[in-house]
Amino acid sequence: MRHPNTTRHYDAAENVPIKGVVPDGWLEAVVDADGIIVRACYELGVIVSLIRIRSCL
Repeated sequence: MRHPNTTRHYDAAENVPIKGVVPDGWLEAVVDADGIIVRACYELGVIVSLIRIRSCL
């Protein structure tokens, strides 16, 4: 049984949005050479995007 947030990568079957969600400069860190999404980098990128949006309001 897989426990939430204990894996280092998102499962390939999951539909994880990247474009418009993660800053463009983060793409190399978020998606590795094999096209696998690194969970920690993705989640930090999402937080950075939300902070940027919040600061523009």
